[in-house]
Amino acid sequence: MRSRVRSLRHRFQRTRSPSERLRREVYYKAEYAKYKLMIKQAKQNKVISVSVNLIRIRQENGEFTSSYAETRNYLVKYNFPSIGDSYEINLNLLPDSEVMDFETDEIEACITAMRKAVPGIDGWSIEFLEEIFYVDKEWFVEILNHCLKLGIFPNCWKVADIVFIPKDGKDPSECGSYRTICLLPVWGKILDKLMTNRLTYYLEENNILNEAQFGFRKGRSTISALSRVKDFVECAKEENKISCMVSFDIQNAFNSIKWADIKKQLVAYKVPRKLARLLDSFLRDRSVVLGDGSTWKYNTGVPQGSCAGPVLWLFIINEVLSQDNKNENVYLQAYADDIALLMKATTSYHFKEMSREIILKLKNWARNFNLRFSPNKTKYIMFKNKREITHFPGLYLYGNRIVYDQNLKYLVLIFDKNLSFMPHLNILQPKICKIIEKVRRIARETWGLKPSVVKEIYSVVLEKILMYGSEIWYSDKVKLNNKLLQMQRSPLLSITKAYSTTSTDALHVLSGCPPLDLKVRTHVMTSEHIQLIKNSREIGDFQSFDFEMARKPWELVKISWSLFDESQTFGNVIYSDGSKIQNRVECAFAHFQENDEILSELFRLSNEATVFMAEVMAIRQATA
Repeated sequence: MRSRVRSLRHRFQRTRSPSERLRREVYYKAEYAKYKLMIKQAKQNKVISVSVNLIRIRQENGEFTSSYAETRNYLVKYNFPSIGDSYEINLNLLPDSEVMDFETDEIEACITAMRKAVPGIDGWSIEFLEEIFYVDKEWFVEILNHCLKLGIFPNCWKVADIVFIPKDGKDPSECGSYRTICLLPVWGKILDKLMTNRLTYYLEENNILNEAQFGFRKGRSTISALSRVKDFVECAKEENKISCMVSFDIQNAFNSIKWADIKKQLVAYKVPRKLARLLDSFLRDRSVVLGDGSTWKYNTGVPQGSCAGPVLWLFIINEVLSQDNKNENVYLQAYADDIALLMKATTSYHFKEMSREIILKLKNWARNFNLRFSPNKTKYIMFKNKREITHFPGLYLYGNRIVYDQNLKYLVLIFDKNLSFMPHLNILQPKICKIIEKVRRIARETWGLKPSVVKEIYSVVLEKILMYGSEIWYSDKVKLNNKLLQMQRSPLLSITKAYSTTSTDALHVLSGCPPLDLKVRTHVMTSEHIQLIKNSREIGDFQSFDFEMARKPWELVKISWSLFDESQTFGNVIYSDGSKIQNRVECAFAHFQENDEILSELFRLSNEATVFMAEVMAIRQATA
């Protein structure tokens, strides 16, 4: 079918007779529509076939499920448990602080940010809801503000449709081998996001969240968390101490939290009454759809698929991070549910005693919030100073000795005892080779993908994989630079289609790709400079426009614009533009006086320049 559609397209494009061309174009579009429908149906059938194959799940009693409906229902009830919960928030204990109504621009920005949202069980898409918003904005805003004022999150907006995705390398007969995707109604997603923005602003503005939590917070990322770990280890080396990192794994963290505990945290952190009432309604009567179309109500775990879910988890993890720690040689941090314990001491013998108290606090915290650490997945590593480490202390969790790992994976990066990160690159290399081998199957010397397409794959995919965390692992050392060039060589051979004996320097010239070590070094320096600008209010004697400040969600700044009417222009008018098409970058400007063109110029820029550089260059040349 694909070959037929391509043939029809080529025929109509080559036809010169207008009438015959129109006839063939109509016929081609009709066949193309059938082709797209066949693709959609094939995808649906594939999903159904995968789902039907997963009909046998081992239950708690050891028996297996016998049908797809039974399997789905069992997985739903396993991942969304329902327990007895009669806790009620005493709203009188909360401050009656003012919570501003939702604004039109705030809601419009929320809808714009959700344009890729998948429809829920009601089938309403975000595009459909966007059209309703623009037809009657006042009515739309009034509905959401009524929900905020009355503290009601409608039940029909809290019904989720569930999709189960098998995890790679896991036993499909086990319940924990599936990831759950919740598809919620778009109306509920909008109110959920607006409510979450208000809650996040309250937490950040009042400095409630601990500085050691890096997940689900604006301006913080995995790089920030990894940088804190690296700084701690390097600081220990400067003090002639060895350091130790313990990575804790929480079993099924997000699905185990009781809603009563979340509500208690709302009271403990004095969330404004109006907002807490809406959050309380948000955590009531939530349900998921079963295989027969009926619904199953649950009341455990942070609501999956919602914007508020991650923020509600921060209430729980904040309790353990905020505990008093007077020992400056011990540091505890978290990224979402990944907890890392860092310690430094003159000898490794001290780590056993130092870890005992903090591990006891972690276990108590986990027990209080219905959580449990996994002894098998919790591991630790020690970073040497000068001498090799010969003593490995016994660190215990639930009576089991924590496993020592020479190469510990934390937030995707592989840490080793020397902090050289060579094991990280060694693990990445087979992944890069596997991807490039797949590309080579469709990019031969005389046929297949063009070199420009292969180069795009390298730049967009492979380079991004290689450069992740380079701000942490890169150091300008010969061994590491040679490793990067070695990893880059295979993709360059695929781009240039040159002989395998071609030198690496020649491949860089032929492909137009700079050496990877230089690219990484430039990226690291640029990232550091950008971060410095974002954290600085002033640069020299000038105000920094890139300095990031927290803004109130309801005080959204919107820049209005209107269409340009050329008929109303008089005097001097200058038009400028820049473009990047097929790797050619150009800019131009034209000067009109009284609607007569008096000057126009075209400039060619380097292929490595961006379209934004071209725009700026056009303005500069026009005003010179």
